[in-house]
Amino acid sequence: MPSPPAFVDDVYLHQVIERSPAGTIRAYPDLDIALQEASRGDPSEPAPEWRIHFHIPLHSRPSPPFANTSDHILGLLQILQNRPDRCRHLEMETYTWEVLPAGLKNRSVVDQLVAEYEWTLGHLARHGLAEP
Repeated sequence: MPSPPAFVDDVYLHQVIERSPAGTIRAYPDLDIALQEASRGDPSEPAPEWRIHFHIPLHSRPSPPFANTSDHILGLLQILQNRPDRCRHLEMETYTWEVLPAGLKNRSVVDQLVAEYEWTLGHLARHGLAEP
């Protein structure tokens, strides 16, 4: 598994959930612990999938091997479209912009926030959850 040095952060990058190819789930409280454990593994074995709690802008696509979970959010919006009574409040977290790797900070914070709001409001409108 490649090491993500650009994403290693003492404050924000934590909570690794690992799913093995066999489907076994394992949780690590911090990325450094997961990386240490992974370095002990057999490199000939298939790599597990890792989900790591880090705030990547929804409107951005990080470069491989990283990805975001916008597809999960779109699935949730589909559920809410059919059952709007299930949730009255959604939160868009935007406080981690300054710790993003340089490749994701290609615009000013203001431009990034505008893009994040446009992505969010656009998808809410497409699902009938906000005015277009």
